[in-house]
Amino acid sequence: MIESAEQTFELPPTVRAYLTDPAIRVGVDALLGVKSGGLPPDLRFSELSDYYAAQAAAELTRYDWAATLHRLWSLTWGAALTPTWKPVSIEEAAVYDIAVTPMACWTEDSFSFYHRHGIHKLFTSVAFDTDETHIAFSLETEDETLIEEDHGDFIWRRDDDWGGWLVMTVPASPVGQDFPLAELAFSAAAAVASANERIRA
Repeated sequence: MIESAEQTFELPPTVRAYLTDPAIRVGVDALLGVKSGGLPPDLRFSELSDYYAAQAAAELTRYDWAATLHRLWSLTWGAALTPTWKPVSIEEAAVYDIAVTPMACWTEDSFSFYHRHGIHKLFTSVAFDTDETHIAFSLETEDETLIEEDHGDFIWRRDDDWGGWLVMTVPASPVGQDFPLAELAFSAAAAVASANERIRA
């Protein structure tokens, strides 16, 4: 069930600590940089228990990060999408390198998904850090991108990490007290309404 954007957006303690404490962020990044199933080369036998616990906490941070992004997506794009837009399968999204797995959400710093309506695809994404929050979309067919200019609150991006997306950026983070969730949800709804109009044209 899609939640209402009227509520506050609370971060899990792991994500809040990662975003606000530089020492924790450095530690988590280092632990998650260890090859899966491996151990740091300089680890002593007496340190194994502490290492296991620290690695578990780092992995929890990664999974909480993905869950937090998914919740933000649900409260913005998920609340805005009309029933005519049908979600693709999780497997199909993963095959097309859409950031939906916990690993992809972590490495891409975003959660993305897409829905189909006939020949049309609506890609949607969310991301945040300590200073900004982004919601983004792209309306496409197999052959072309249908909106390639600034549109409402969204700026068409070409050459950076968001190249090929229409992106709305607000100078606020879920870390702060005045996170504009309702504003983001309103803009997402306006974007979906515009997409609906475009495919009917």
